[in-house]
Amino acid sequence: MAGTNAAKALGAESKKQLAANKRRAMALLALIERRKTRITEDFYDIGEALRELLANKLYASIGFDSFEAMLDARKLMSATQAFKLVRLVESIPRDEALRLGQEKAYALVTYTAATPEDDVPASLVRANAKIAGKPISQVSKRELEAATKAVRAATKKPLTAAAKAKQKADRALEKKLRAALKNAGINKSTMQIKKDAVVVTIARSAVEKLA
Repeated sequence: MAGTNAAKALGAESKKQLAANKRRAMALLALIERRKTRITEDFYDIGEALRELLANKLYASIGFDSFEAMLDARKLMSATQAFKLVRLVESIPRDEALRLGQEKAYALVTYTAATPEDDVPASLVRANAKIAGKPISQVSKRELEAATKAVRAATKKPLTAAAKAKQKADRALEKKLRAALKNAGINKSTMQIKKDAVVVTIARSAVEKLA
């Protein structure tokens, strides 16, 4: 009897947590919907909401198998844009990000990721550090992107013959698999080719549409 009561209590607690997660997920999605039209001002709030949905897997509480599937079904934004916003809020505090603006802030995050030094975007902003010969307050998004490209080119090592052959084989394999998926009625997917496996992620909504 005691075991049965404990199991019931545990089940009730699990249901309570699921309901709480569902309420939180719906509230975050509503926030994103409200602020999408003002994304130039509210991008940081949207990024924080997306980060919470992703980090805590709240999408599962409202019936989605993945973060990407939720984005697709709710028509919020592309997965690429969503992950950009998540990465931005994880890298730069609100005040610094709002001062730079969404696109320039993300360009700075991308630049620091490309450099071999352990640069922190927020520290560079606070110090108004120079990039491409200009302080961050004066450098443009285009100049940041050019600086990122230059850093990558300078640190990129030439591919060996074996690496080039593998890259060519991987591209051919991806092309073949995408063609097969397209014939099956699936036009959107993400693909990761590993040494002995190919990992394909497809939105649940797309699979459910298959005959």
